[in-house]
Amino acid sequence: MELTLVRTDYGLQAYGNEDYDQLSKIPRGRIVRAKVVLPRNPKFHRKFFSLIRAAWDCLTEEQRHNLRSVESFREQLLITSGFSTPVFDGRGNVFQEKAKSISFGSMDEAEFGDVYSRVLDTILTILSMNGMSRKQFDVILSNYG
Repeated sequence: MELTLVRTDYGLQAYGNEDYDQLSKIPRGRIVRAKVVLPRNPKFHRKFFSLIRAAWDCLTEEQRHNLRSVESFREQLLITSGFSTPVFDGRGNVFQEKAKSISFGSMDEAEFGDVYSRVLDTILTILSMNGMSRKQFDVILSNYG
């Protein structure tokens, strides 16, 4: 059972109707164990994907061709920005880096903020090599969701 709760002066209470229905199934006085997770801001999550899409659209044709897709671009940005885990071959040697998950369950708001900031820095480095300034990119980014 997964519930969304809100803290009030009277304790934790159900956040919505579905949560209330689920909570009401637990008998009064029953002891339960809960893992508290502070959910990330979904708008910030969408902002990250807008950032990736805007950067993708600013790449040269050759860069897009080499990267093949927005998804592979996102993965490469995460790896280049330091958010990856090594993949080992049968002998224990690192032969590949795999991008870490940015799912809501895998990182909190603070860590995701760090991801956003470092990926933005990586994007700005790439785009500056293409002759684009931060100011130019900010104007373009403002037109994305």
